[in-house]
Amino acid sequence: MLMGLSVRYLAVMSQPWQVLIGCTATACHFPLMFWFAEFLIRHLIKKQCRNQERALLIPNRKEDVSSALLRVCSKISKDKWISKPFPLTPLNLFCAHYCFVTLFLLPTDPPDGSPSCSVEPALNHTSLRLLCSWSGGFPPASVHWTGDLKQLDQETADQGLLPHPQANTAIVLSSQGLISNNSLFTCRGSHVALKEFTECSTRAYVPPAEPVCFAYVTTNRQYLMLSCSWDGGAPRALVWWEGPGGQGKAGEENSNILVLGYGTARGGKPYTCHAKHPLLARTKTCNLTLEAPVLLTQRRVVSVYEGSDVQLTCNLRANYLPGNEIIWLNNHGMDVKETPKYALNRNTAWANLTVRDTEENQDSGEYRCTTSNAVGGTEINITLVVKRHPMPPNVTVIKAMYNSRQRNEVELEWQVQSEELGGWTGFILEQRWMSERPGRSGSRRNDSQKEERIDQQVWYQKSFLEPGFRSHTVLRLTPTINYQFRITPVNHRTIGHPSAAKTPGIQQNLVEF
Repeated sequence: MLMGLSVRYLAVMSQPWQVLIGCTATACHFPLMFWFAEFLIRHLIKKQCRNQERALLIPNRKEDVSSALLRVCSKISKDKWISKPFPLTPLNLFCAHYCFVTLFLLPTDPPDGSPSCSVEPALNHTSLRLLCSWSGGFPPASVHWTGDLKQLDQETADQGLLPHPQANTAIVLSSQGLISNNSLFTCRGSHVALKEFTECSTRAYVPPAEPVCFAYVTTNRQYLMLSCSWDGGAPRALVWWEGPGGQGKAGEENSNILVLGYGTARGGKPYTCHAKHPLLARTKTCNLTLEAPVLLTQRRVVSVYEGSDVQLTCNLRANYLPGNEIIWLNNHGMDVKETPKYALNRNTAWANLTVRDTEENQDSGEYRCTTSNAVGGTEINITLVVKRHPMPPNVTVIKAMYNSRQRNEVELEWQVQSEELGGWTGFILEQRWMSERPGRSGSRRNDSQKEERIDQQVWYQKSFLEPGFRSHTVLRLTPTINYQFRITPVNHRTIGHPSAAKTPGIQQNLVEF
């Protein structure tokens, strides 16, 4: 540029591949100015562009400014990426000022489609980065974000990520600059070959729910997994773990799983999952406090009478960490299995043990319920007391008589002491041989043989009688044998004292003369 003249590039026209430049005189004020080119002398003023290289002079119509516009046309195939130099000279004949400019004409080609918009976190999820790009075309398209944006940093793609600075843009926004959740951002793209703008939009919003934490154990009990997720939202949230003893994990988007070796977790102290989203000033959290399992029971001491079935309960208190199967040990320290003696009823949270047909000596004692998880193990003791039923009241035999001369049937009658108080469930009828009447069965025994037989007398249970019976007839007796009978009261499995032995007599009207 020489003194008094300035040449500036104004615009690239779309069709038919036109370029508009201008020249302004600043040192003198004469309205007559011309563009001069050696090969365009004969065509300085033309109405339109030809199919060859042309120049069109547009005189300035304002008297206060000495300037001229030149529209240069060139028919160049846009399939050939070439440039064409045009040495042009704006000339002010009155001021004798001039300058030279060389114009390069390039073909234009609009990019395909429309701009692409996205939003991502920035500055450790404390801000938003808005990305807009529109690749392709020639010359490159121009994109920019619209709206009232409080911009902290303007990034362009001249860092080698995208081909040209004007074809993409990135804006970093502070979360304090966003008015509300679910904000909409619009990017506008333009190109010299297109008459209208093209837009794309993206939206930023917080995940709708709260972060979710839970723990689980792998099937082989090798690892304990602590899972935390905060699904949804744009951009995705950053999630990380912090635990006792340095047990934690760096941030990951959307979800994060902390893997601990089985048995290495710290019990009683919280593991905290932090979740951060650029639209929120504060971090959201959820906690898992890992504990060894805690077992509960309805009764620590269970009493039952002999012969009854009894159920011992064991429940796993709800906590964040699942436990293993609940195991029962009996009063002898043996693992309880399904047997006729024991019945197990269980699910993942409880296990009940039923002891059938209890006996005082066999089933009384300490039973243990035990389980464990990835933090530790625990057990609970339950005492089973099997009690005998109270002693039944005493019984007195008040009648024992043969009812015929054949002496093969005896009628018995008895009474119960303090019968109104109850306390018995039946009676045992017993008998024994005392002696055999001589001469009746053809046997001849000396005195020593009889004495030996008396010494070996034992009681045999004849029958069990219902608790409401007060009399009974004994049948099928041997006439030549002398018997004794007694009644023993029973209260469930508690056997009372037997009555005094009674030898049956013969009714007076049946005595032989």
